[in-house]
Amino acid sequence: MKSVNIKDIAKAAGVGVSTVSRVLNNQPDVKDSTKERVLKVIEELNYVPNNSARNLKRNKTNHIGIFIIGEYSNFFSKVVEAIEEKISNEKHALVLHFHKEHIKTVEVAVEFALEKRLAGLIILGGSLLPEDEGYIKQLDIPVVFGSTVIHEACDRDLYSSVTIDNFKSSYEGVVKLISSGHKSIGLISSEDGKDNVAERRQLAYEQALKDHALISSNELIAMGDYSMQSGYDAMKELLKTDLTAVFAISDLMAIGAVKAVFDAGKSVPDDISVVGFDGLEISKFMHPSLSTVEQPYDEMGSNIASIVLSEFKDKDVKSHIVLETTFYKGQTIKERGGQ
Repeated sequence: MKSVNIKDIAKAAGVGVSTVSRVLNNQPDVKDSTKERVLKVIEELNYVPNNSARNLKRNKTNHIGIFIIGEYSNFFSKVVEAIEEKISNEKHALVLHFHKEHIKTVEVAVEFALEKRLAGLIILGGSLLPEDEGYIKQLDIPVVFGSTVIHEACDRDLYSSVTIDNFKSSYEGVVKLISSGHKSIGLISSEDGKDNVAERRQLAYEQALKDHALISSNELIAMGDYSMQSGYDAMKELLKTDLTAVFAISDLMAIGAVKAVFDAGKSVPDDISVVGFDGLEISKFMHPSLSTVEQPYDEMGSNIASIVLSEFKDKDVKSHIVLETTFYKGQTIKERGGQ
């Protein structure tokens, strides 16, 4: 007869693994109704809690999990490569998991860590809100966020992080267009909810225009999903306006936008200037080469790996690193003097 484990309990009760863990450990942050439902399932399935979350923690593997939120982009692949290069020398294996939805990300990441009995957890992308902290408290392993938007009210003693300043970097990217003489600047953003990368970069775009007495209007903003096709479709909509430049919050959408301009019989940068965000390798090899805000993905991955390894020795010492971005000029910006 197959033994019942914590994942079976979670599935039968219709809750997450982390919720079952909290019930087993008699923690107070579970609704009474939920607790009763979980306990009833435990009784019905004759579950003996010898494989509870507490025991899972004591019997960890030496595996480090990388939980990637959203599409597995070229940017994340570069970060993972840098992590792998450093971690492989320490005899740790990496376990990758992709979560395309931008909901319950931290909860699902914790369930992933419990199920796989991970020794460390790296979460790439997404956002961290104060209400997510209860899930992190279920783990006694290093948790490091990379390229994540973290709410200022979060408890920085619970986790480590390696990030960039999305607002500052995007602001500087938009100002590059403004300083080149552009006054009608469009935006290709994304709708992922609140407190995320897209929101920070869009707020920076709006603030840069405001600070330079330029008008921001809804007709100059189009939405995509970080793919080249969505950038292409968004640019087709923006070409109905009188813009002379576009800031795209990702390189892939910027690349799609460039193609849309050419397909419309116009030229980049002679008719429309374009700036992206990420610094993907492909950006330098397209023609014209893309002007973009470059993220230091090698440095980000290396720092993340170093933090995880150091926390294996002292898990109470947390690190929070904010890396600088650089601007790659490329060939997709044209000066528009006298406008």
